[in-house]
Amino acid sequence: MENKNEFIKLYCPGCGALLQNDDPLKSGFVPKKLEAKSNFLCQRCFRLQHYGEAYEDIHYSNDYQTIISKAKQSDALIVYVVDLFAFDCSIINSLITAIKDARVAVICSKRDVIPSSVKDEKLINFVRYRLEEVDIKPLAIMVSSAVNNYNLDEILETCEELRNGHDVYLFGAVSVGKSSLVNAFLKMYDNKTTEMITTSPYPGTTLNVIRVPIDEKSYVYDTPGIMTESSIFAHVDRKLLKYVLPRKEIKPRVFQLLGNQSLIVNNLAKIDVYDKANLIIFMSNDLEIRRAKLERSDTTFNNLIKNKQFKLLDRNVLSADDLQEHNLDVPHQDCDIVISGLLWIKIKGSGQKICVRTLKGVDVVIRECKI
Repeated sequence: MENKNEFIKLYCPGCGALLQNDDPLKSGFVPKKLEAKSNFLCQRCFRLQHYGEAYEDIHYSNDYQTIISKAKQSDALIVYVVDLFAFDCSIINSLITAIKDARVAVICSKRDVIPSSVKDEKLINFVRYRLEEVDIKPLAIMVSSAVNNYNLDEILETCEELRNGHDVYLFGAVSVGKSSLVNAFLKMYDNKTTEMITTSPYPGTTLNVIRVPIDEKSYVYDTPGIMTESSIFAHVDRKLLKYVLPRKEIKPRVFQLLGNQSLIVNNLAKIDVYDKANLIIFMSNDLEIRRAKLERSDTTFNNLIKNKQFKLLDRNVLSADDLQEHNLDVPHQDCDIVISGLLWIKIKGSGQKICVRTLKGVDVVIRECKI
């Protein structure tokens, strides 16, 4: 940071980076004048706390492979942070392949947005089952929320025990709440070393990694969130993403459809139901949903956009024709239909045919029920 008073140095209370207002591409950037007594968050941490997303899109690369290799060589504990709301966005195949033979603990974030009536044990069992499908058998699975410091004391104790004096590395997808957890940890953290929290490129890579000293010999390394193109997060405008990401406990929305009806979610999705179905939809409380007759649903969708009768969350979607179609055959059992990062629908399956239309490139899948 360049100040008139060269003896004054200010650090971001979120990540510990040295604050500066000269270069927006470097860590610690603040787009305003710095004052000695001010308590600024850097632009990266501000966006994380207020919008739940990082400033830049970073995809899995050889840099992550280098970091993981060094972590495994040092017998470090790898903490894989997954999102309880948008779990399918958390599954990064390249990352999972790299950490399969490492010592892995899993933190399930955003407990605060999942209905409180759901028991933690049920959520943990869901995560364990899904991770076993990709051959990950974690040393521990912990449920947490940085918003209300849920279980943070226990998580710190568990990680301290599992790391056995070694370093800790945190990995996860964009918007899973990883850095928000780190920020919460920092508020509880008593640095007893002479070292400062730093943000700098990891040796041998170009990735900016936050390094937090645990003791005189070991550190927590927080790596940048990895962008997944199949998630809604990669397609919605950053300024509007806050409406997609749940910020409070989700209120499930129940629909009993007789068939040949459609449900419209802002201008992000259209769900055409041809047969009788009972649906429970889990999504951000900020999103709007409208019911329409199937035969007129495209016209209804287009008119809602034209007349600005709900908030437009994707500027490229101006009609139903701009959405990508996914035709689904629902199995004869209860299951979830997932629009990656946007919502999931719990349905009592009886072989129904459903067409889901959403943003191009966003995954739509059927899975075992989460709750």
